Amino acid sequence: MAPLARRLAERHGLEFFSIGGGLGIVYEPALASGSARWWRSPAARGILTPAAYAAALVPLLQPLGLKILAEPGRFLVGNAGVLLTRVNM
Repeated sequence: MAPLARRLAERHGLEFFSIGGGLGIVYEPALASGSARWWRSPAARGILTPAAYAAALVPLLQPLGLKILAEPGRFLVGNAGVLLTRVNM
Protein backbone atom coordinates (compact mmCIF):
# COMPACT_ATOMS: atom_id res chain seq x y z
CA MET A 1 0.00 0.00 0.00
CA ALA A 2 2.87 2.40 0.67
CA PRO A 3 3.87 2.71 -3.03
CA LEU A 4 0.23 3.36 -3.95
CA ALA A 5 -0.11 5.95 -1.18
CA ARG A 6 3.05 7.66 -2.43
CA ARG A 7 1.76 7.83 -6.01
CA LEU A 8 -1.64 9.13 -4.91
CA ALA A 9 -0.03 11.74 -2.64
CA GLU A 10 2.16 12.96 -5.48
CA ARG A 11 -0.68 13.02 -7.98
CA HIS A 12 -3.46 14.39 -5.77
CA GLY A 13 -1.67 16.22 -2.97
CA LEU A 14 -2.82 13.90 -0.19
CA GLU A 15 -1.79 14.88 3.31
CA PHE A 16 -3.05 11.86 5.29
CA PHE A 17 -2.83 8.07 4.96
CA SER A 18 -5.18 5.94 7.07
CA ILE A 19 -3.83 2.51 7.93
CA GLY A 20 -7.06 1.51 9.70
CA GLY A 21 -6.92 -0.78 12.71
CA GLY A 22 -4.80 -3.85 13.06
CA LEU A 23 -4.21 -4.51 16.72
CA GLY A 24 -6.08 -7.46 18.13
CA ILE A 25 -7.27 -7.55 21.72
CA VAL A 26 -5.60 -9.72 24.34
CA TYR A 27 -8.45 -10.03 26.83
CA GLU A 28 -7.48 -10.00 30.50
CA PRO A 29 -8.90 -13.50 31.19
CA ALA A 30 -6.52 -14.81 28.52
CA LEU A 31 -3.62 -13.35 30.48
CA ALA A 32 -4.70 -15.36 33.52
CA SER A 33 -4.96 -18.60 31.55
CA GLY A 34 -2.06 -20.97 31.35
CA SER A 35 1.09 -20.84 33.37
CA ALA A 36 3.16 -17.71 33.90
CA ARG A 37 6.00 -19.58 32.19
CA TRP A 38 4.05 -19.69 28.92
CA TRP A 39 3.72 -15.89 28.85
CA ARG A 40 7.53 -15.65 28.89
CA SER A 41 7.87 -18.16 26.02
CA PRO A 42 8.61 -17.38 22.34
CA ALA A 43 4.95 -18.12 21.50
CA ALA A 44 3.78 -15.33 23.79
CA ARG A 45 6.29 -12.93 22.28
CA GLY A 46 4.44 -13.37 18.98
CA ILE A 47 1.50 -11.33 20.33
CA LEU A 48 1.32 -8.04 18.47
CA THR A 49 1.94 -5.15 20.84
CA PRO A 50 1.63 -1.44 20.01
CA ALA A 51 5.42 -1.11 20.22
CA ALA A 52 6.01 -4.03 17.83
CA TYR A 53 3.31 -2.73 15.46
CA ALA A 54 4.92 0.73 15.38
CA ALA A 55 8.42 -0.72 14.97
CA ALA A 56 7.28 -2.65 11.91
CA LEU A 57 5.31 0.19 10.31
CA VAL A 58 7.36 3.33 10.98
CA PRO A 59 10.25 2.40 8.63
CA LEU A 60 7.74 1.67 5.85
CA LEU A 61 5.56 4.73 6.34
CA GLN A 62 7.98 7.46 7.40
CA PRO A 63 9.47 7.94 3.90
CA LEU A 64 6.00 8.79 2.58
CA GLY A 65 6.04 12.12 4.41
CA LEU A 66 2.31 11.79 5.10
CA LYS A 67 0.43 12.13 8.37
CA ILE A 68 -0.50 8.58 9.36
CA LEU A 69 -3.92 7.84 10.86
CA ALA A 70 -4.42 4.67 12.89
CA GLU A 71 -7.65 3.47 14.45
CA PRO A 72 -6.80 1.30 17.46
CA GLY A 73 -10.42 1.41 18.72
CA ARG A 74 -11.26 -1.91 20.36
CA PHE A 75 -7.66 -2.50 21.38
CA LEU A 76 -7.90 0.47 23.76
CA VAL A 77 -11.26 -0.32 25.31
CA GLY A 78 -11.80 -4.04 24.76
CA ASN A 79 -11.13 -4.94 28.40
CA ALA A 80 -13.07 -1.98 29.78
CA GLY A 81 -16.58 -3.38 29.90
CA VAL A 82 -19.01 -6.22 29.59
CA LEU A 83 -21.88 -6.97 27.24
CA LEU A 84 -25.23 -7.51 28.93
CA THR A 85 -28.10 -8.92 26.92
CA ARG A 86 -31.62 -10.22 27.41
CA VAL A 87 -33.26 -12.92 25.34
CA ASN A 88 -36.93 -12.18 24.60
CA MET A 89 -39.14 -15.03 23.47
